[in-house]
Amino acid sequence: MKAVILAGGLGTRLYPLTRKTAKCMLPVNGKPLLEHIIRYLSSYGFKEIVVTLGSKRKHIVDYFGDGSAYNVKLLYSIESKPLGTAGSFKNAEDYLDGTVLVMQGDTLTNFDLARVISFHKKRKAMATIALAPVKDPAGYGIAAIDKQGRIMMFEEKPKHFFSNLVNSGIYVVEHEVLDYIPQGKIFDFSRDLFPTLLRKKLSVYGIKMDGYWFDIGAPKNYKNANEYLRTI
Repeated sequence: MKAVILAGGLGTRLYPLTRKTAKCMLPVNGKPLLEHIIRYLSSYGFKEIVVTLGSKRKHIVDYFGDGSAYNVKLLYSIESKPLGTAGSFKNAEDYLDGTVLVMQGDTLTNFDLARVISFHKKRKAMATIALAPVKDPAGYGIAAIDKQGRIMMFEEKPKHFFSNLVNSGIYVVEHEVLDYIPQGKIFDFSRDLFPTLLRKKLSVYGIKMDGYWFDIGAPKNYKNANEYLRTI
């Protein structure tokens, strides 16, 4: 199975830290965030990882090269313009086949990926979202699931909260989801793709995860992640 890291985001919420540095290259406990993610995926046996990149990509490619230093093969998919998370995934279509694990390039976690993949396969899902339980779901995509884990409701940044399970930015998807993503257009997993799949009554599941999880797209979370990693 291949993994895809979506690392083309502009990191506007972290400005001015990201004025010259790509968000995924910001240091977390002394190493670039993307290095933590690559090592994390490698620890689960992923050998081929596709990294989607936009602007500020030269330093990333120069730093990681072909990935051999991390016991993986890195492939780079370049966006000439911002395409959103799902649009970025679609742009990498030529690299993809079969079941794929997708991870945001601003996520730091120790979620058990083997558990997510096993759940996805047992449910024969088209898409599975790793869900993080949080105290305050404001600003996130929120899911409600039934006893089997099937997603009954999903909404991106709702005004009224119906669940404390938020989209962690980690997905396992089948190749068929690419058929529902337009080519060359801005399209987002949370805002566009998952609602589309649910409207069509396709098999979209969610699994509640345990462990630490940081969305490093915001300054407070970036600070918290650095502090937390220094304690473990």
